[in-house]
Amino acid sequence: MKETIKRFFARLFLSVLISFVLQLWLIVIGTIMIDHSDQNSVINRIGVVILWVAIGLAVILTIYFMWGFMNEGKMTPSSFLNETSKKNKEPMDEDSYLNYAYMKMCEKCGYSDEIDKLTEEERVIYVTQYLAAEVHNGGFDQFYSNSSGDFANEVIKALKTLRAERVLSICQKANAIFGESVPTDRDERNIFLTEKITSEQEEILEKCDEEFYEAYGELSELSYRYLKEYEEKMSEATDQMPD
Repeated sequence: MKETIKRFFARLFLSVLISFVLQLWLIVIGTIMIDHSDQNSVINRIGVVILWVAIGLAVILTIYFMWGFMNEGKMTPSSFLNETSKKNKEPMDEDSYLNYAYMKMCEKCGYSDEIDKLTEEERVIYVTQYLAAEVHNGGFDQFYSNSSGDFANEVIKALKTLRAERVLSICQKANAIFGESVPTDRDERNIFLTEKITSEQEEILEKCDEEFYEAYGELSELSYRYLKEYEEKMSEATDQMPD
């Protein structure tokens, strides 16, 4: 498709260039005839006609060259636009689909500032994909140290909803370093991570990072299925979602 677009603009440039040269010659001839004849003479009128012909010819040649190119392979102007449109609407793979939904949810809830705007189903996808984004970027340490850690306890419930057993087990082990539950206060979590965490607990988090990367495929697949199943309920998050 990229080659088709390149050829399209190359042909367009060539047609405009040729049209410009022909138009320029006709304008020169028409101008000379007008300047060297009386205003009401036949030659003067012919010169005016030539100028109008130059303009019309430029337009016709441009259309002709564009149309000739588009009809290579039976391509018409409408089919050219349709092909471009279809290119932009190709089915997404699972990860792209999830990322699209997640970003729509981020916009809907103001990146967690208005989390209550999400439906129950949207929230399941939102918190688990938030977890995945943070862990993939900087491990569980980053997940807990950022505002994403506010949802550490909720993630457990969401993973149970998705039936993502492997990732659920990993997150339960990671959360356990904080005790019975992960503090919802970010400062409290960061004090623990920087001042109170033991070397053994750090090793647990590192191990959880590795296990999460290996198990993410399960989470991705189950999240995709869940999202498709509840697509009609996803309101704004799945509005105009490609099939």
